[in-house]
This record gives sequence, C-alpha cells and structure tokens, in this order.
Amino acid sequence: MANEIRIFLAKQVIERRKKAKLSQAALSKLTNLSIARISEIERAIANPTLDTLETLAKVFNVSLVDLLDYEGSLSSTDRIKEKLRIVLGILTKSSYRPFFVDTSNTKIVISPVHAA
Repeated sequence: MANEIRIFLAKQVIERRKKAKLSQAALSKLTNLSIARISEIERAIANPTLDTLETLAKVFNVSLVDLLDYEGSLSSTDRIKEKLRIVLGILTKSSYRPFFVDTSNTKIVISPVHAA
C-alpha cells in the first residue's frame, strides 16, 4: 500500500511540475530540495517528509489535501477497502481484537468477535 501511495504522489508531483512548466532544477530552487531528491520523489523512491510535502503543495499552489488526494484517485470500492484497512488497523491496535466485517446486507458492519 505504501508503495502505491508513493507512486501516486510521484505522478502528482510530475503532473503538477509539468503543468507549472518547471524543470526539476527550477522546482529544486523553489523548494530548497536537491535535484536528486526531486528525482527520487518523482521516481517513487523517496518517502518525503511532511515538511517537504507542505513545501511542494505551496509551490504548486494547492492544499496539502489536494496534493495527497490518494482516495480521490480510487474507485468507490477501493475507497471503502482503504478506509476499512485504516479502521481495522486502528481498531486491531486497541483492545478490541480481532474483528470481522459483515457485508451481507450491503452495509459494512465492524464489530468485535466475542470470545465464547
């Protein structure tokens, strides 16, 4: 999943950089990031920090949410699956584990499995 998000972010940066008619060198100067770092982000190799993402968003004149709108690029089914992964990840870290998901009535129900 993390790799998918890095790939999405890489595409976002490339698309927005080209739309702004900026070279990697020009983006490097505007962000105070090295050209190598810009290249790593665009090749989905780097895990940029929050500060880096905020800087890129400012340079591209978009909100951080818009830059990172990974969910917006997913189908509704994929968004539901992603939200379930997040929710289940949070819930299973708590004392309420394990959990099951019942989708039999087209409603997603998350409830703890009760021990017998």
